[in-house]
Amino acid sequence: MRLEATPGIEPGFTVLQTVASPLRHVAKRASGIFLLRVGSAYNRSRRLPTTASIVSRCMRQYKRAHPLLESDMADTAVQRANMVAAQLRPNDVTDARIRDAMLNIPRERFVPNTSLPVAYAEQCIPLSGGRVLLDPRSLAKLLQLADIGPEDRVLDVGCGTGYSTTVLSMMAAEVTGLEENKDLADQAAENLRSLGIANASVVTGKLAQGCKQQAPFDVIFLNGAIDCEPTELLAQLAAGGRLVVVKCEGSAGHGVVYVRHQDAIGERSTFDAHVPLLPGFERPRSFVF
Repeated sequence: MRLEATPGIEPGFTVLQTVASPLRHVAKRASGIFLLRVGSAYNRSRRLPTTASIVSRCMRQYKRAHPLLESDMADTAVQRANMVAAQLRPNDVTDARIRDAMLNIPRERFVPNTSLPVAYAEQCIPLSGGRVLLDPRSLAKLLQLADIGPEDRVLDVGCGTGYSTTVLSMMAAEVTGLEENKDLADQAAENLRSLGIANASVVTGKLAQGCKQQAPFDVIFLNGAIDCEPTELLAQLAAGGRLVVVKCEGSAGHGVVYVRHQDAIGERSTFDAHVPLLPGFERPRSFVF
């Protein structure tokens, strides 16, 4: 079946295509051509795809790309397909590049052995030194908010064991993972090497100070929440550059994108999110006399 795709939604998900766009979608079968429209009798009489059906379709697609898949790899591939179907799609992650990257990258490689059973759960995975591997929803929505282009240079702050760096490498031209915990930095570098990621590297340094020697960056991505303005990082954005992060505002947290407009910085708050604070970005304590 051939489908004229809505940008950001891959062909093959017929009902999702129809619901996503008021435009006409044409599907070709052996019996001829028919039209699918929003509000059509077709949509009223058919249910939207279930999570199980989407997972099944993702797995067929994945197995075609990986015909020699072993059983244990197949098990984690099913978990990845479930993650995409249940945590990304229902939360308006429409960028197919993000979904494809998270469908194919083995998240379990980047978590401690004790966390393997929950590698694909809807939660942040603790690493060490106050780092976490962000939950799939928060990670994907921040990536989408960053609007990453294929020519962009990206700084991944607090990259931990390198999962976010690996996902970013599938979308950008060049990625620098920044980590101040040497053990985590070494793990991240080894993970990139073992996966054959050629357009990403890992450097060590203070997270709040960024990576001035490689600035400016088109995108700066923070793996955790902040409780204060990331002033030094904002200074390392290129013109038109974006910094994305979860910003704490009292007891609430929101995904925020900062955008550099020449000498000014704009800020826009979007989705709700709750992730741990990234060390080095806590609000300074005030003293009461």
